[in-house]
Amino acid sequence: MNTDPSHLEQRPTDSADAAVLDNGAREADPDESRSEAGTGLGNESRGGRMIGNLACAWGITGVLLLLGTAIVRLSVPALEAFASPLGIGQWLFLAVSVVVMAYAEGVRGFQRSWSPRVAARALSLRNGCTPRQALLAPLFCMGFFDASRRRIITAWCLTFGIIVLVLLVSQLSQPWRGLLDVGVIVGLGWGVTSVVLIFVAALSGRRDTIDPGVPAAP
Repeated sequence: MNTDPSHLEQRPTDSADAAVLDNGAREADPDESRSEAGTGLGNESRGGRMIGNLACAWGITGVLLLLGTAIVRLSVPALEAFASPLGIGQWLFLAVSVVVMAYAEGVRGFQRSWSPRVAARALSLRNGCTPRQALLAPLFCMGFFDASRRRIITAWCLTFGIIVLVLLVSQLSQPWRGLLDVGVIVGLGWGVTSVVLIFVAALSGRRDTIDPGVPAAP
């Protein structure tokens, strides 16, 4: 039997040397650790961008679907208005309805105010969004939440006003109801067109976006 003390102490020394060499190898290659951390952050960043892009697309698509649905529903009574020949007064009423709605609803309401805001809020989702903003992206784009107090009040008042207007118009007899609906359809169609054009222009960099009005995270 080998009773040399140096032989008995060899194993602990070898283990300690192996630990030192392992630590030294880790310290000697810090780039590998940074690379692994960077890869994790890169994957997380790509995932966040993907969610943001999907939320942006869902927001714009949802808004356009809401406006398109309204146009389709109003088209039925609008077409019924032309079932019988119209008089001169009714044609004049139709012309006034189309011009007034195209300017008041289409140009002033949508093109100059509402559509740029919707496009800006939709594009802001690409830079990061909460789960609620992603899930309810169309409502977020329209300013129903995560906006200034004034913007939220405006969004709800506008919605309430539209509902009241629809109820009042539905009480009119034909052809007056249908003729007024034609003007509303023109305004909504102008809105759809302006949302698409402004969003595409801003997305491609041909147009500067306005402030989306999203409060900073606390």
